[in-house]
Amino acid sequence: PNHYAITAAAAQNYTEFYEKEIAMRKELNYPPFSKLIKLTVSDAKQPKSHQKALALFHQLEQLDQEKKFEIQYYPSLIPRLKNVYRWHILISGHNPSGFLKKMATDKNQMNLLENVIVDVDPLSTV
Repeated sequence: PNHYAITAAAAQNYTEFYEKEIAMRKELNYPPFSKLIKLTVSDAKQPKSHQKALALFHQLEQLDQEKKFEIQYYPSLIPRLKNVYRWHILISGHNPSGFLKKMATDKNQMNLLENVIVDVDPLSTV
């Protein structure tokens, strides 16, 4: 009940909510001050989906030698859907699309992106 979003909404003070929210987003480098890409890795077998996500995660970390991006991997909120296991990789930073394109054009790394769903500026990260 003491959270700024709840108190601002209860008071119908949208300006206060916006000012606090945008300041927090700037400090944490959240959109609109950065861009997001969510990758979804899936497979019918749970260990294989995890291995594929982990391999892609490690490759992305290696490519980001200058540490310009925050890269995380985690299981989907609903890990198994229609008998398919899913993991997500979230890339955030100034230009994650350009970063991902470099990987996609490298023939040695292209296979890691096979059957991966790429969602630029996703509406949800879960």
